[in-house]
Amino acid sequence: MRTLTRRLLPLLALLVTVFIPSQRLYAASRSTPSVPSFPRPIVLATIPLPPGTAPFDIAMDAGHNRAYVANSSGNSVSVLDTSTNQLVTTIPNVGTGPTGIAVNAHTGRAYVAVGNAVAVIDLATNTLLAPINLGSASPREIAVQSRSNRAYVTTSANSVIVLDLARGRVLTTISDPSFLDPYGVAVDPSRPRAYVVNQNGDSVSVIDTDTITVMKHVTVGANPYGVAVDPVTRQVYVTDSTIRMVSVIDTTADADTVVATIPVGSGPYGIAVNPVRHRAYITNIYDKTVSVIDTRHNTILAAVPVGSGPHGIAVNLRTNDEYTANFDASTVSVIGMSQ
Repeated sequence: MRTLTRRLLPLLALLVTVFIPSQRLYAASRSTPSVPSFPRPIVLATIPLPPGTAPFDIAMDAGHNRAYVANSSGNSVSVLDTSTNQLVTTIPNVGTGPTGIAVNAHTGRAYVAVGNAVAVIDLATNTLLAPINLGSASPREIAVQSRSNRAYVTTSANSVIVLDLARGRVLTTISDPSFLDPYGVAVDPSRPRAYVVNQNGDSVSVIDTDTITVMKHVTVGANPYGVAVDPVTRQVYVTDSTIRMVSVIDTTADADTVVATIPVGSGPYGIAVNPVRHRAYITNIYDKTVSVIDTRHNTILAAVPVGSGPHGIAVNLRTNDEYTANFDASTVSVIGMSQ
């Protein structure tokens, strides 16, 4: 027995020498793992506008490196160079109290909701063309359907006016019981659908843009304002201002059902979608932030501090940056990714 023990001792010593240090090395490597760093959304630039202009909404012409800002108190539209993030010029006297603005880059025109009309801007010269008179109706928001060269305008008269932009005139007026204080409006660029938010109806009306009729209305959260379409995921995003939520509507095969609600900041208002990056961006007026949503999983990724009173927001699909109109600060915040 003693002979066997003496023979085993060298072997045990060898095992202690080799095995224990290797275990210590393995344990040390596990206790200090490398942590990957990910880019995060930050404010890349803040663009000052003329003082007191109260920018309300913003639209993008990414192909020509331009953004257009509707200034509600300045009765003007500011033009930004998105390659340098500088103010290029301000177009005066567009009309009373500009609110919504939309661009048709294919025809080189911008359309602005003002007074009782829609102002028309030639983007090549930044000059005003003949406005489109809406009669007694006061326009609020406007969405352009490029393929038909039409625009859908929500009004204070509980109606949606459809414009023939090629002829510069009103094509028809849609009246429907579901229109209760309609505000935000968006068109689906891949399908003949438009979506109208009803603030007092807590709903979204779905319009068939081929027949120009209301198909149905979908109940969402309290006091909705903004709406945006993701044509890739077939989802529509609606800001519910009173309950600090975003409602997500699945439009696949015209299902038009709410499939998720996502908590955001205080006073969610404007919204824009980047279908390439799978992101939605929401302006929170009272929080002075922009919430970032992953549209693949409908989860919050970040809240980015911006200027005071953020309202409208637009995505530059060339650079994947976002431009936010800060109503109280008379600035535009440019949000991009950190390196």
